[in-house]
Amino acid sequence: MSRCLAGFLRFAAKTRPALRLSGTKNLHFANAPFPRFSASVEIYDREWIEEIIKAGNDGINSVKRAGSIDEIISVLAATLIEISFIQVGFMPNRRGEREKVTLKKENWKLNIYRSAIYIQTDEQKDRLFISKQGRKIGFDEQFELLRKYKRSKSKLTYIEWCSENAQA
Repeated sequence: MSRCLAGFLRFAAKTRPALRLSGTKNLHFANAPFPRFSASVEIYDREWIEEIIKAGNDGINSVKRAGSIDEIISVLAATLIEISFIQVGFMPNRRGEREKVTLKKENWKLNIYRSAIYIQTDEQKDRLFISKQGRKIGFDEQFELLRKYKRSKSKLTYIEWCSENAQA
């Protein structure tokens, strides 16, 4: 094992405790390998949590056994892909099937076991709008708009005010 690989393995090994220590208010995620990632899910079932924890722990254990940096990166990518599939409700498992699987919609319906529902609070909508607006018009122009909005003492939300004033 090269010095470079050994250093990379040490770095990868330090990631898990750091992620665990990053904290979460949800005690169900206390043993999760990625607690912050999992803590953003507000409605879930116990089996889902266990699947997420198992996928993360399996990935971390595979990283420990990896023999090259490329293998570590592959394992991390595969682990995150697996977690993504678990997040949307189903991990396709085509092992042992001899038939070629086509890309027909019915072959890839991923909500067989669970359905993911994404909601957005008003606060999240505001943050997203401000973020997109800032990228579109730049910091200085956005700062000036926010200043005008606050001076207007409008009862409208910032998004509504921008829409009404053609400042989206």
